[in-house]
Amino acid sequence: MGASVAIKGAAPYLGVALVEGDLDGATLTCRGHHWQFNALNGEGINPRRTHLKCFFTEVVAGKVLIGVPNDNAGNRGSTRGPSDSA
Repeated sequence: MGASVAIKGAAPYLGVALVEGDLDGATLTCRGHHWQFNALNGEGINPRRTHLKCFFTEVVAGKVLIGVPNDNAGNRGSTRGPSDSA
């Protein structure tokens, strides 16, 4: 099974629901301003200076667990893509 990441469902600029966008391969395009993001790590493609809020994920006993900030489970959440170092 490959790695997975959970992404906050709202675009960073106007909060448009990303589920209403277009996913082409690993490129997620927001319908609001047509900003594009790498869906695998949240990094901005266009514009590059932006990013999506991503969260650590882990599969345990067939369930996907999502680490979010202040969840008292090791605080594995991230405000940047998983490729960023803290």
